[in-house]
Amino acid sequence: MIARELREILDRRPFRPIRIRISSGQYVDVAHPETVLLGSTMFSFVIPRKNGTYDMGWYNLVHVVKIEPLRLRKKRRA
Repeated sequence: MIARELREILDRRPFRPIRIRISSGQYVDVAHPETVLLGSTMFSFVIPRKNGTYDMGWYNLVHVVKIEPLRLRKKRRA
């Protein structure tokens, strides 16, 4: 995966959430493009969790095997 291609996906407006699949089988769900830091060969992500903590990681772009649309569940109104 070339950084430029991922940048184009992250810059689309309106942004549509994506899932980035890694060669290890792991994946990163990106609901907001601001949670991804993109370098020329690496990308970093920060995902906030409901309990106030964060998941964070770095991946080399050569390990990105697929980027696909992500359907987020809508919150139910009480």
